[in-house]
Amino acid sequence: MKRTVTILIGLLSLVVMFGCGPAPTPLPEPTPEATAVPPRDEIFVAVDGSGDYRTFEEAVMAAEDRATITLGPGSYRLVTGLETAKALTLVGAGKDETEIVSGAPGHVINFTGTGTFNARDITFRHDGSQMADVVVVDQGTGNFSDCRFTGAIFEEGKGNRAGLRFRGSSRGKVENCIASGNDNSGILVEKQAQPELRGNVCSDNGVVGIGYMDLARGLAVGNECTNNSIGIAVAVEAKPALEGNKCNDNDYGIAYVENGGGQSIGNECQRNRIGISIGGSSTVQLADNDCRDNTEEDIRDFR
Repeated sequence: MKRTVTILIGLLSLVVMFGCGPAPTPLPEPTPEATAVPPRDEIFVAVDGSGDYRTFEEAVMAAEDRATITLGPGSYRLVTGLETAKALTLVGAGKDETEIVSGAPGHVINFTGTGTFNARDITFRHDGSQMADVVVVDQGTGNFSDCRFTGAIFEEGKGNRAGLRFRGSSRGKVENCIASGNDNSGILVEKQAQPELRGNVCSDNGVVGIGYMDLARGLAVGNECTNNSIGIAVAVEAKPALEGNKCNDNDYGIAYVENGGGQSIGNECQRNRIGISIGGSSTVQLADNDCRDNTEEDIRDFR
């Protein structure tokens, strides 16, 4: 019995000794995770690399969807054509101040996304010798204002090329832009694209100022197409609405070929070889067009 009491007293002594010692060091509180950096939707790029990113390509790679990239004055050269599916807005300092240029074959910029690609106050220029478009909108929406598109290269038998090219089922609006100095077409609308073209100047292109092909639709209002082989060409099954455009000083002011149709209302076609040429199977509807002072014929209708 005494032995049992002694063991209990010893155990109690151990408990008291440890219980009365210093309190155990508390475990450190878990460190809260660092707050995530919010998506950056405003980016500035300078031609000398002093902006938010060193180059325009880096800015596009880092940009969140629907970001705005502002480009300072200068020439931004792309080593290879840029292809992006991001919905972006590009803002330059003016089409005579800011340019994006590439000599690579294929394109300067190709937008492949389903969202909206916007650009204003920028020149897009191709300066290479191999076949290339300048800017392509493959799908989605492309909006351009006060931009210039120049330098597209065309090779016979290898398809059309253009300064600005709408393909697929793309939409958009092009306002107060210049498409000039392109081998084939200034602005080309094909497949099922339906952009709205307003107040643009499409001059000194190798073949066509504004071209419509395939099942293209859309509206062209108040554009000037001069010094091209054809001011506005409508081919295959395309049926745009052409209103109030000036198609002067070309070989053909407006030409409808194959089953090209739609409406031609209030357009001016002067000092061309032929003002308006209409193929035998065209379905175009003409109204109030001003066709005069053309050297061969004001309206040549084969229907």
